[in-house]
Amino acid sequence: MSAISLILTAKIMVTVVFVTGPFLLLPRHRLETMTGVSAASAVLFRLYGMAATALLVGYGVGLWQSMNAVFPWAAVLMGIVSNVGAAGILAFAPAASSRAFATIFGTLGLLLVWAALSPMAAIQPVLSG
Repeated sequence: MSAISLILTAKIMVTVVFVTGPFLLLPRHRLETMTGVSAASAVLFRLYGMAATALLVGYGVGLWQSMNAVFPWAAVLMGIVSNVGAAGILAFAPAASSRAFATIFGTLGLLLVWAALSPMAAIQPVLSG
């Protein structure tokens, strides 16, 4: 598995566990408590979960490309924008947990920047054999 495959796999897992799953499945009152956002219905939260699902489709295609030795430019650029952007927003949020998520997303974003700067290294197998 290449470095970019590992990065995209990590991004997919983090997104499913912390974003897509909760926003699509948890009841509105739990999401309101977790996010500090009040909503008249769960639709706002579900829309956000579906937007994250769309990102997962892009990352999934990129993962497939990278596993076939093709550098996934669209997935990497999408990942840089979404991860670095989210990290920047969360870094200035008042909750301490927001900074922890900023660190997770920022790290993934920086790894994707590395991949964009070193595409041939990013698609090479990490371990041989």
